Amino acid sequence: MTENILNDDGTQTVSLEKYISMHINDRGDCIEVNKVKCALYDLFYNILQTNFISRELKEFNIVVKRLTNNELKLYIVDGFGEQEFIPLSKYIPFIGRNKIFRQFNRFKNNLLKKYVGDCMKNILITGANSG
Repeated sequence: MTENILNDDGTQTVSLEKYISMHINDRGDCIEVNKVKCALYDLFYNILQTNFISRELKEFNIVVKRLTNNELKLYIVDGFGEQEFIPLSKYIPFIGRNKIFRQFNRFKNNLLKKYVGDCMKNILITGANSG
């Protein structure tokens, strides 16, 4: 079963990759830094609460939905499933949390490398840390 995720106004959602590209101006500053930041960390905490382990977090596997209150909500649309033969991280919450922190930190670092600029630094440097 496939579900099409639409913005609250009925328009098509875009990937996080495209959304970031659309909202970075010539100076590399993000227009909606706080909205993107809140949506990213909301996604992170939802993943953490549900112990959702994905194969990989990539900006093209996440779509951005614009809500009626002009906030953003992120959805993972690909990368489901475990990589391990015996998925201990799925059944032992401590191992799962550690894996989620590692995945999210790797995801942040990849975004910083790809979208160098003050916008991504402001979004990703502060926030969730494993320590």
